[in-house]
Amino acid sequence: MKQFAITCSLLFLSLLAFSQERQIKGRVTDDAGSPIVGASVQVQGEKRGTVTDKNGDFTLSVAGTGNVTLLITALSHKAFTLSTDGSTPVS
Repeated sequence: MKQFAITCSLLFLSLLAFSQERQIKGRVTDDAGSPIVGASVQVQGEKRGTVTDKNGDFTLSVAGTGNVTLLITALSHKAFTLSTDGSTPVS
């Protein structure tokens, strides 16, 4: 019974480690450095995304670890992708 409890505890901790989310923060600006309001920031290949605020800032929760590729789109601007591990703010 004790071994079963230890095994279940380890399985639970493993699931927690894999299911933890982290936040990626950043700012979307144009070539002149002005914020782009309402730009779409989406994890490429997923439906998860957000839009920038009045300062061009965004916060996006993503699961797991490692790099993610963000797809950034905005009206009147060329779409682009950006790869980040989320350890520092992106811009």
